[in-house]
Amino acid sequence: MPGNPAFRLGGAHVTDISKDFEAICEKEFNLSRQEAFKDLDRDISAIKSHMASTGNLQSSSMARAVVDAVLARFDKVLIAFESSYIGKWANTDRNFPESEYAWLKAKVTEKFDPEILEVKTQCNSALWEPRTTFVAFWQKAEVEARTRRNTIFDKIEILRLKKNQRVAPMAVPSRAPRARSISSVGSYAPHCRRDCQASIRERPLC
Repeated sequence: MPGNPAFRLGGAHVTDISKDFEAICEKEFNLSRQEAFKDLDRDISAIKSHMASTGNLQSSSMARAVVDAVLARFDKVLIAFESSYIGKWANTDRNFPESEYAWLKAKVTEKFDPEILEVKTQCNSALWEPRTTFVAFWQKAEVEARTRRNTIFDKIEILRLKKNQRVAPMAVPSRAPRARSISSVGSYAPHCRRDCQASIRERPLC
């Protein structure tokens, strides 16, 4: 909540992220996400039509092509999250405290659990047939989507390390006392000679 200290929500430590900041992230991500899955049905239909024309409609090649098409759209969603969320820290001088680190990780789960389900649903719908020949393909698509999602967690960890390195205080080596140069010592010699000569003149004779 804006203006309040960090608090826990759903088991995650959530920070004092402003509503405006979160709204910007949400809107940017949603727009990019919609663009990522635009015309996917048309692309899948084109794949099936091509495979049917070559007698491969029920082949593993068709199934792989469909899965690849869906995962390619999922990759665009990953890029959208990087730009809309991670970029708010990676591309700026904004600090990245532990509470915001936890908030960002929670957003990954919040945004990508539905997206992984969408990958599974799209592949299941496109590859469904009574003999369940292609079950392994859409199941594999779900596993692959989770693996790719995990790269976002890795990038957040890298961001955290970079930010922590940037703010870590650097030890300043202590400076040894500077030795007086010969020239600086010599500069006092004329004064010493004058003082000695004056002392000799002023000394009374016995």
